[in-house]
Amino acid sequence: MSVKMKLQLSLDMVDLDEAFADIEATKDSVDIIEVGTPFALRCGVQAITSIKERYPDKEVLADYKIMDGGDYEASMAFVAGADIVTVLGVANDATLSGAVSAAKRCRGKIMVDLMGMNELAKRISPIEKLEVDYLCIHTAIDGRNSLRGAFSDLMLAKQTVTTAKLAIAGGLNIHNIAQAVHYRPDVVIVGAGITAEADKTQAAAGIKQKLREAENG
Repeated sequence: MSVKMKLQLSLDMVDLDEAFADIEATKDSVDIIEVGTPFALRCGVQAITSIKERYPDKEVLADYKIMDGGDYEASMAFVAGADIVTVLGVANDATLSGAVSAAKRCRGKIMVDLMGMNELAKRISPIEKLEVDYLCIHTAIDGRNSLRGAFSDLMLAKQTVTTAKLAIAGGLNIHNIAQAVHYRPDVVIVGAGITAEADKTQAAAGIKQKLREAENG
């Protein structure tokens, strides 16, 4: 059975009005709407609430990149309407466990961002045992010279995970998306590869088509 890949729209350098415009342009192709870290810092939890209220049929992810206070910070996002909240994989296991507790209490999900982690293969299993829902291979914007390492990490993670679903983020667009979907991640996260395009609707539809082609290939 093939993996049904979801497309996540990452909204980062926007305010709420700009976010709504981007969502309207791409909603037919997008499965998950991400309130990116800069967006969350700029607009607060209201951004989560406003998006979830207007698009209740979409999953909303709060990219909080939690490093401490796992239960408290994740709870804030879930109460505001988030379906998924991100926690950094380099955080203390107690932080990860706290975030998972909040997710269970609020019927949400936790995505662990593996950005900047060393010895990835050794950390995946211990993190999975904390009952997280997703692991995300993420190429940081400040170090995005090449995605070769990200695709290698995705392949490694695909061979290692047993329970968690996989996501990939960072620098993806219509020109390189085929390299990501080759490994059948559960979630493909795209930001500027859609939002920086002149025709956002077509950009999102084109990437979604690549996901569907890979599923049927």
